[in-house]
Amino acid sequence: MDAQEKQVVYVTPDQCVSEMNCIKKAMADNHTEIKTILDGINKRLFVDNGTTCVQTKLDRHERIISCLVWFVAAVSVVSIGAMVTFVLRILAHVSKVAAVMILVSGCTSTRIAVENSNGSKWAVSRLSVCQRVEAPNITVDGLGQLTGYSNDGGTAALNAVIEAAVAGALKGVR
Repeated sequence: MDAQEKQVVYVTPDQCVSEMNCIKKAMADNHTEIKTILDGINKRLFVDNGTTCVQTKLDRHERIISCLVWFVAAVSVVSIGAMVTFVLRILAHVSKVAAVMILVSGCTSTRIAVENSNGSKWAVSRLSVCQRVEAPNITVDGLGQLTGYSNDGGTAALNAVIEAAVAGALKGVR
């Protein structure tokens, strides 16, 4: 060990009090500076002092986000409802058109009434849906006879409807 390291320094009580007062003053200065910094942070975070604090800003953002979520949910529900209504209306119109096409295209009602010269009467009724009917020879209890009866199951009527639709579409295009 070195001779200087073993040297002991003696202080008087006045020097000790003086050093303690310097340390207390430095700590008080640091305490004041730290308190000022913490007060500034507190005011910026939690207190409205002429400018909007962070807590108020966060609260406003939360309110805006909740309003936007509600608005998007409401618009989504209305949009889905409108789409479902639109699809149902389209299906209603398509089903009406399909029913009319079925009736026009393939529903044929035939009624034949015959009155013979001897005063006897007879009738044949037939409703055919989407089918062609051919009856080469119909005999009713020896009272009468019908030969060569046939229908096309409504094909001619369907062809006429399609021709009229195409002609109307072509007129609309020109």
